[in-house]
Amino acid sequence: PGTDGSVILVTITDVVYEVTSDMLCQVFEMVVPILKVATFHKNGKTQALVKFQTPEDAAKAMERLQGEHIYTSCNTLHLQYSNLSDITIKYNNEKSRDFTDPTLPSGPDGPPNATAGRGGARGGGA
Repeated sequence: PGTDGSVILVTITDVVYEVTSDMLCQVFEMVVPILKVATFHKNGKTQALVKFQTPEDAAKAMERLQGEHIYTSCNTLHLQYSNLSDITIKYNNEKSRDFTDPTLPSGPDGPPNATAGRGGARGGGA
C-alpha cells in the first residue's frame, strides 16, 4: 500500500568499512541498474534507500543480495521494501547519487571529507 515496490530500504550491519553511495551502486548494479541511492544513519544504524527502474528490478535485487556481505564477513545487507515510491536526491556525492540528474551539485559547501572528488567540491553557494 502506498508503494510501487521500486524502492528498497537497505540496513547494513557488521559495518567495518564506511558505506558510500558509490559502493552501494557497484554492489546493486552487479544485479540490476539503479536510478537513485541515498545513504544515512538512523537510530545508530547505517541505512540506505535504493530506487530501481521497475518493481521487477527491485525484486531481483532483493532475491540476489538479501543477507550478502559487501566485504568478506562484514558489511551485511538486509533488504526490505520501503513505503516510499521515490527518493528525492539533492546532491551527487558520497552520501547520495541520482543517475537521472547528473547536473546536481556535490553539496551546499561540498562534502566535508571528500576523498575522491570531481574537483571543486568546496565551491561556494550558487
